[in-house]
Amino acid sequence: MNKKIITDVVFAVIIGAGIYFLAATPTAPNGGGADVAFTNVAKDSHGGYGERGNVMVQSEVEWRDLWSKTTSNQTPPPQLPDVDFEKETLIAAFMGTERTGGYAIEITKITETDSALMVSVKEISPGPNCIVTMALTQPYHIVKILKTEKQVEFLITEEVTECSR
Repeated sequence: MNKKIITDVVFAVIIGAGIYFLAATPTAPNGGGADVAFTNVAKDSHGGYGERGNVMVQSEVEWRDLWSKTTSNQTPPPQLPDVDFEKETLIAAFMGTERTGGYAIEITKITETDSALMVSVKEISPGPNCIVTMALTQPYHIVKILKTEKQVEFLITEEVTECSR
């Protein structure tokens, strides 16, 4: 009997969380939004930016600072990728410092709604049976889109890589 009650409570919490998430996610009036084209600027698992977070960059000054932090572990640092901030906006996702290899982050989709840009980000972690390098990693992904002044909201999904023994 107690097992049944616990199962019912867990199920109710999961359903309630799903309803809350759907209600809290901004959408266009038709229930969707238009896909936004983006171009990869840089993506790696060995960045120098150790903080977890997501950033929108609108100026050359912000971009130089972010790129300097992102590549701070590389000697010589790679050249700053060209971005025309009169016409383009950068969006970056950082996973933060991880204690091993096997981690990655990817901006998979950007959707424009009436009120915001919804950026879908997938964070990938190694499963317990995965063989990984024993090195600190700082996964990141930076993309550029056409210039926007809309607010950016990030939707994070997590995926664990299944590795066989």
